[in-house]
Amino acid sequence: RKRRRREAQRTQRGSLYFCVPPSCVASTPMTDFEVQEDKTMYPFSTNPEWSDITPLKQDDGPNPVVSILYSKRFSESMDYFRAILQKDERSPRALRLCSEIIDLNSANYTAWHFRRACLKELDSNLTEELKYVSEITLQTPKNYQLWFHRRKLVEWLNDPSLELEFTAKVLESDSKNYHVWSHRSWVNQHFNLWDGELAFTKSLLEQDLRNNSAFNHRYTVVKHTTGFTREVIQSESRFVFELITKAPNNESAWNYLRGLFDTNEFSQHDEFQRFTEDVISGTKSVHAYSFLVDILMRRKQNSDLLRAVEICKNLGSELDEIRVKYWKYVEKLIRQQIQDE
Repeated sequence: RKRRRREAQRTQRGSLYFCVPPSCVASTPMTDFEVQEDKTMYPFSTNPEWSDITPLKQDDGPNPVVSILYSKRFSESMDYFRAILQKDERSPRALRLCSEIIDLNSANYTAWHFRRACLKELDSNLTEELKYVSEITLQTPKNYQLWFHRRKLVEWLNDPSLELEFTAKVLESDSKNYHVWSHRSWVNQHFNLWDGELAFTKSLLEQDLRNNSAFNHRYTVVKHTTGFTREVIQSESRFVFELITKAPNNESAWNYLRGLFDTNEFSQHDEFQRFTEDVISGTKSVHAYSFLVDILMRRKQNSDLLRAVEICKNLGSELDEIRVKYWKYVEKLIRQQIQDE
């Protein structure tokens, strides 16, 4: 029994605190409260406003194997939050408590969900709430819960006037932040706000021509506005031709070109092939050779298909050896296509 107790003590001392924000964990034993009184309601146990609430402790079961060493502030705040949830109290103090919990862990989806319930019940000023969310966003811009909360606020307000400027500001620090792009795309589609989006993506691609997120958004903009007409495809292909010429091994640009090709008529394939052949003549770009295989397979002429087979062999044996099995598979598909023809 003593040996098992010693092992349990060693296990607890060596615990790893996965997925717990730093503010939630006490790296050393805490003897007093490490928080400014003017910024929090903590400690709740001595706060008269919370004297009517019996805190609800976290239930880790009778014999927790590895207990997380939460800070005192985090533990007590969550105890009172659980009690408020149990009562379903949608009050001003409950709303402030949500702020406390979010300050401790801005990814707490329950706190965000209950906060929305409180906002609705109290008929709160949603414009002020949007300002609150914006401040947190600049601190934790890759937070699923936060961006979903922002979307709901914009829906309730039915006012997207701040969103394009705000997302552009956040993208300045990380131009490939998926959450920001997802929110911006939702705003575009939900409120039909497409003016200036092509110019916006162009400016980002001029800063970083490998910005795959900007390419993806550009494709979405074209799809929901002009559509992929012959004129648009010509204009877009020339735009991306310039970017590929600057960086022939830029996979993002080739993927965008492939997207244009997939929506393209056969009559326009010659321009794509001529450009790709020009790139290949000057550099051994795997992406260029790969795209050329797609073009040749679409033509379905025996001579084109046989050339595609030779390119696959070259890719698998020399240019793209790491994907040799993939190129053997493509070669097999092409040979089957030749037999079928």
